[in-house]
Amino acid sequence: MHIASTAPAEREAQATTTAPGFGATVRSEWTKFSSARSNWVSIAVALVLSAALTALIAWATGFTWDDWNAADQADFDPITFSLSGLLVAGIVFVVLGVNLAASEYSSGMIRRSPCDHAQPRSCAACQMSVIAAVTTVAALVVNAAIVAAGNLVFGLHDMPTASLTDRDTVRAIAGLTLVAFVFPIIGVAMAFIFRSSAAAITAVLALLFLPSIPGGLPPRRWQEDVLAWLPGPLTDSVSIGFLTTDSAMTKGVVVSVIGLIIWLVLFLGAAWVLLNCRDAWTR
Repeated sequence: MHIASTAPAEREAQATTTAPGFGATVRSEWTKFSSARSNWVSIAVALVLSAALTALIAWATGFTWDDWNAADQADFDPITFSLSGLLVAGIVFVVLGVNLAASEYSSGMIRRSPCDHAQPRSCAACQMSVIAAVTTVAALVVNAAIVAAGNLVFGLHDMPTASLTDRDTVRAIAGLTLVAFVFPIIGVAMAFIFRSSAAAITAVLALLFLPSIPGGLPPRRWQEDVLAWLPGPLTDSVSIGFLTTDSAMTKGVVVSVIGLIIWLVLFLGAAWVLLNCRDAWTR
């Protein structure tokens, strides 16, 4: 009799449980992210390896500088040549975004997550907010570090250099920082779509590196009309397009921003549909 009398009360209490607000869910996601030591280790590794890779490539470039012809030396841009280390940071940021969303699926914690009592779309937005904030701040540090490292090495080889206070350098660092969240956010969306870290990371990295695979082999018309509209070239056009105006895959800033918004809407829209249709949070 006691069990029969308490069961309805428990069901009523569960039914009247209110979902946490957006702010509370953001704090929960931030706590989850910040309490994982591996996330901070990954960011530190991204910083160190990005700067080290940039310095290494700059050092190798310096050794061949005297062999360059006059035209190539005149076209040398110390800013763009010092951005090679972004490859490492970009991959790490994508992995952080994917793992933030997909880890609960793989571990089975999704049923016990604080988001279990929240609207799934609201929780997804909170995770995207956290990863966007983290990657933006981390990208600012990484971008400044790699530009400084590259130009330090260029200076040791008596090559042209750019200061961190130069107008173009500041503009490039600011632009790269402002678009740093794009692929991590796509990674979060991919995690909701595939519910698998491996599949999501593979899909995002394929999208990120697809334009660079054929190199300069495709016809210029193909580069302008197809490859240039992929998310990677669009982020480059927004951030450092003013340094590569002669590139076939460089679009105007306004057009590139609109293109990026369309890509984000497509990925987030697909994730939103799947969250409503079959996600584990939906009961």
